[in-house]
Amino acid sequence: MDEINANNNDQPDQMQSEPQNPDAVRKRQEQALMFEKYLDESGLSLSFQIIFTEIIQKQIPEDQVFGYTAMRLRQIGKELEKIDSKAAPKN
Repeated sequence: MDEINANNNDQPDQMQSEPQNPDAVRKRQEQALMFEKYLDESGLSLSFQIIFTEIIQKQIPEDQVFGYTAMRLRQIGKELEKIDSKAAPKN
């Protein structure tokens, strides 16, 4: 057992790589910002916060979390579509 612990330094495996190209780093940062903006605008982030709270409050069993999450995401999506359709101007 000590041999296993000696090889495990409690740090995640990190790839040994050369210094990154500044353009690649900038592009990766831009992509991360775009993704963050998408999460905020789409409501996904808030939806997952709501669902996570429900899972804890309702004590959803671990083996049912995925199914519950999928079901709630569909429900929330439909609710948002209804809200958007009511808010859309009628010509």
